[in-house]
Amino acid sequence: EVLRGPQGTLFGRNTTGGAINITTHTPSEEFGGKVAASYGTYKANSFQARIDSGQLGDSGVKFTAAYQHRQQDGDIENRSQPSDRGPDAYKSDAYWFKAVGAWGDLSATFSADYNNIEGYPVGLLQIVAASPATTAMLARSVSLGGSTVPISSTPIFDFPSLSLPNQSPQRVWDQGLSLELNYHVSDYLDLKSITALRRYKRQD
Repeated sequence: EVLRGPQGTLFGRNTTGGAINITTHTPSEEFGGKVAASYGTYKANSFQARIDSGQLGDSGVKFTAAYQHRQQDGDIENRSQPSDRGPDAYKSDAYWFKAVGAWGDLSATFSADYNNIEGYPVGLLQIVAASPATTAMLARSVSLGGSTVPISSTPIFDFPSLSLPNQSPQRVWDQGLSLELNYHVSDYLDLKSITALRRYKRQD
């Protein structure tokens, strides 16, 4: 949801220019689900699936689980590696789970998520303009053991004479757990406990 304008009172934080509040999906009362898929340029593809359990009998518990896969080849062709390992290529798999329970004055919400991302950073910047001295220097790069560096004001995505060194993928693991407990004491008092754990790991 988009909160416009100062939010010192309504949102509870002193955001003078407004705020964007992001909340996750709440498990539905009925059994159901959703599936979505897409395909685009550079073999970009994604798949998303979510399932809602609905109320599990008289337990007072309902949950939702989701999975997402995203993958795309690099938009710059590296002749020394397959297209799915070229600069800007990536793939990710994400899992998410949320359970909600209510028992009289007590309610609980448990959430868990895990995301595994693997990508190849862009190791090349295109030169759009250069002085005559720089152009002359780059023209000698082949004789100095390098590759010819093209200079163009229009985007170039394929360099036939360019062979970048093989890159090791960058990997990111992100996972978290959270538990929220609410207890309604009276019309004037509610107790809330929030416990959360977040773990992040990166490997270059």
